[in-house]
Amino acid sequence: MAHIAHLFNNTTLSGGLSYFDYEYQVAQEIVIPWLNRHIDLRGKSVGDFGCHQGGILQAFRELAHIRSGRGYDLNADSIRNSPFIENASFSLNVGDILALSPESNPEHRFDVILIRDVLEHIPDYTGVLIKAYTCLNPGGHLFISFPPYYSPFGGHQQLADNWAKLMPYLHYLPESLLFNLVQLSDNNYMHAKDSEADMRSVRTTRLTLTKTEKGLQRAGLQLVNRNCFLLRPEFKIRYGLPSLSCDMIGHIPILKEVLTMGVYYLAQKPAQ
Repeated sequence: MAHIAHLFNNTTLSGGLSYFDYEYQVAQEIVIPWLNRHIDLRGKSVGDFGCHQGGILQAFRELAHIRSGRGYDLNADSIRNSPFIENASFSLNVGDILALSPESNPEHRFDVILIRDVLEHIPDYTGVLIKAYTCLNPGGHLFISFPPYYSPFGGHQQLADNWAKLMPYLHYLPESLLFNLVQLSDNNYMHAKDSEADMRSVRTTRLTLTKTEKGLQRAGLQLVNRNCFLLRPEFKIRYGLPSLSCDMIGHIPILKEVLTMGVYYLAQKPAQ
């Protein structure tokens, strides 16, 4: 198990598990129970936008008793190396979620869409939210989770393999200085070049709670629930830390952006 003494080391970025098993455990212990408090997942069709290896979808398949599931990711290697077993109702697909066409392909329509720890990497996050709206069936739900950019580790500096990984708010530094200080190398989670691309993408996007909520509004999605965390629930699996909610802080401008280390959103497409 992960331990606080090894905070952010290369073996605990995924709790010492394979990334597929880490995703599965996150869904099993965190995402499915959280969603079950708000919606009934049984018999639903689920789209996982940014599925990586499909461990989340596998847990939904086995534990949430969904009817069907499609995962989409741009990283062909992640899908190629996944132990996920496909059939007519469940698949992982290499492709851009912005290219999905629910008007012509019924497989691109879902009752529930997951965008877990993905949206903060996409500069056109509003476009993704609009696409999610078009891919949802009337009355369908969208789940989003991510670490806000201005939070202590919103720059993803935990991917470093030197002292920089333990420095909150380090990503506030100018870009040239930041990447001179951060040392990156291959680990059991990703290659050094992918870690750098990861950090640069969140820096470009700079996704905040305020931006996300405005994006949901522009997309025509109604906010059903928001849960802010001082300590993300995933930290229990990675580092042995307890989850710590901070919903009261989530209503205080500026403070909510710099202290909230993770947020869960549930939004809904209006029934027609």
